[in-house]
Amino acid sequence: MWKTRAKQRWLKEGDGNTKFFHAVANGRKRVNSIEVIEDNGRYISREEQKRSYFLNKFKQLFCRQDMRSWHHGDWSELYKTSRVSNPELLTAPFSMEEVKTATY
Repeated sequence: MWKTRAKQRWLKEGDGNTKFFHAVANGRKRVNSIEVIEDNGRYISREEQKRSYFLNKFKQLFCRQDMRSWHHGDWSELYKTSRVSNPELLTAPFSMEEVKTATY
């Protein structure tokens, strides 16, 4: 109920430079932020350290060790493990029919 009222008030008053607008914007910022990260008893609070921490964690989770040296122009390593019978199709532009089928 309160969320609906706040939304109606925001629609009515808009994004003006009002006390209400700043309270809503700052509230969203607080909710959508990570203040501190704990990593094995070590606390990380500086922005650049948090970015580095998350980047390294995602690399550990989603990068294969043997693919880290791969660069965008060399597709040969991917073809070795691919079951695609015609690898040239991977780099071919989409046809209008494919776009329509995928979006409609």
